[in-house]
Amino acid sequence: MALGKRIEEELSRQGWKQSDLAARVPGLSQQAISNLITRDSATSEFAIRIADAFGVSVRWLLDGQGRREDSDWPFPRVARHRWDACDSSERGYVEAAMNAALKECEAARPAEHGKPPAAAA
Repeated sequence: MALGKRIEEELSRQGWKQSDLAARVPGLSQQAISNLITRDSATSEFAIRIADAFGVSVRWLLDGQGRREDSDWPFPRVARHRWDACDSSERGYVEAAMNAALKECEAARPAEHGKPPAAAA
């Protein structure tokens, strides 16, 4: 089973029509989805966006490896498209803010077994 069949399987599991998926993936038409499924295509330039729309792992969607539910996006309360719209300097700003917040979390966490909190990256 290739990408096309996993798309078909996930559409069924989610109770979606091809048009529902097309509406959630900018630039992907219902006809293109139909072609991916009919041909059981092995890959697509839209694979990452399709996986994001379904909320499934890109690895699982592309090659069936790993677990379907292992999301590749670690922030379920942050829309992936917002990150994708950032340029490199904006991403650097967000990453710096996240590292600062993680340091605060680590500093507030009690040290385990007398060890200091782990160093932030």
